[in-house]
Formats: sequence, structure tokens, C-alpha cells
Amino acid sequence: MPTAEKERLVAEVEQQAREAAGFYLLSFSGLSVSEMNALRGEALKAGARLQVVKNRLLRLALGEELSRALEAQLTGPTMIAYCATDPIGPAQALAKFASEHPGLALKAGYVEGKVLSAAEAAQVAALPPKPMILAEALGAVSAPLQGLVGVVSAALAELVYVMEAAIEKRQGAPAA
Repeated sequence: MPTAEKERLVAEVEQQAREAAGFYLLSFSGLSVSEMNALRGEALKAGARLQVVKNRLLRLALGEELSRALEAQLTGPTMIAYCATDPIGPAQALAKFASEHPGLALKAGYVEGKVLSAAEAAQVAALPPKPMILAEALGAVSAPLQGLVGVVSAALAELVYVMEAAIEKRQGAPAA
């Protein structure tokens, strides 16, 4: 590959990694062309983009500090999966595909500024989808507020009943 082409590839990988919500490194071997195409399709559906990159070029693109943290994983055939917005969905799709195809394995990840080991990346894959996590958090926050609204509404309703009873009592009393 000409030097200009390598420089372009390094710049592209650097930009993709910087703009992504996270990325995962995968090892792959023994996958057929149809399996690779199926993997790319599953990754796209989950919100990830796959790219096979030489480890030497990946080190240049990731920078010195991140490359040092991922040094042990930057060996053998490496594929990078860039997560567009949500790092959980792609991790789930990649882990599911890897469980069905032994030639694919999660090597590492980088999510929210933290380098993940293969085991930690698998834990991310075991999380529920991001919308479900947000819904559970919203439910946990809104439940006490709903209870408070119920208590205040009941108190106001009781006050209205007391005031109506007082008005009826006064209207029913003879004039002095």
C-alpha cells in the first residue's frame, strides 16, 4: 500500500475512533466471505461499522497512550467495530455472532474513555439495551414523584370536601 494511502487510512481510523461512542477490537480467523458479510450486516443493524486494519496502522491511529493500553490486544488479525451512538447494542450483536462462530472473538473495547478487557466487553454485551436502562432509571425517579403527587392530591381533595361541608353548614344555618 502506498504511503499516502496508509496516511489516509490512519487519518480515517483516527477520526472514526474519535467520533464514535466507543469501539471494540475483534480477532477473526477462519470466517468465510459469507460469514464476514453476515457479520457486517449484523453490526450495521446494531449501529456499528466494521473495518479490518493492520495493527501497526491501528497503533498510529489510536495514539501512543491508547495504543500502550491496548498493546496486548493488538496482535494477530484485528477488526475494529466503531459504535455510532450506543456501545451496548453493537457489543451484544458482536458477542452473539461470536458465540455462533468460534473464529470471532472480542479482544478489547474502548467505551466512555475507558479501555475494556475482553471480559469487561462481554459484560457490556450482557447489559440490557440503552433505552431499557433509561426507562428503568426514569421509572425509579418518577415513582417517588408519583407518590408525592398522590399524597398532595388526596390532601387537596380532603380540604375541598371540608370546605364544601363548611359552606353547606353555613348556608343551612338560619339568618341571625
